[in-house]
Amino acid sequence: MSRAAEIARLAEQACALFGPDARLVELSALVEAKAVIGRLPFGVDGCIESAGRYFLVQIADVWPIPERLIRAKELLGTNTAIVIVACSSPDATAAKVASQLAEQALKNGFGLGMALPDEVVGVFPPAYSIPSKGESAVEFGHIPKALLDMLDAITGCFSEHSRSARRNFQTSIAN
Repeated sequence: MSRAAEIARLAEQACALFGPDARLVELSALVEAKAVIGRLPFGVDGCIESAGRYFLVQIADVWPIPERLIRAKELLGTNTAIVIVACSSPDATAAKVASQLAEQALKNGFGLGMALPDEVVGVFPPAYSIPSKGESAVEFGHIPKALLDMLDAITGCFSEHSRSARRNFQTSIAN
């Protein structure tokens, strides 16, 4: 399969990431809808329209994300986003490419997909942010008795530390 045919196949498969109503459209439709303002500094591999939102698809088999793709964000309307689909190359698997692109894609608000042999799967959508870890109170868990007995049975230079650790743990549970 030619590179152009492979790109077209991946762009079409990427439609599945956006629901049953998603469809491929021409870039001119995005310009007409003012979803893209100005001339993009990169060649778009595919354009998807879904529920009034537009997605520019960029197929990538290398990293890092090209600077021209990052600059393109300034030319997008509020209802338009960029999705990068990581695919295999002679030098790396699609998973490796996606792994290398993930942090930069998150930082720039791009969505990320990954090409598998028969489909494109979503890694994360455009504008995704990793949930922050909430503040939690001190958490107590259960340490099995067998593990505590093992700590008690330790002999040698660590034996006093293990008994101390057990006493400290048991004291913290009691309080």
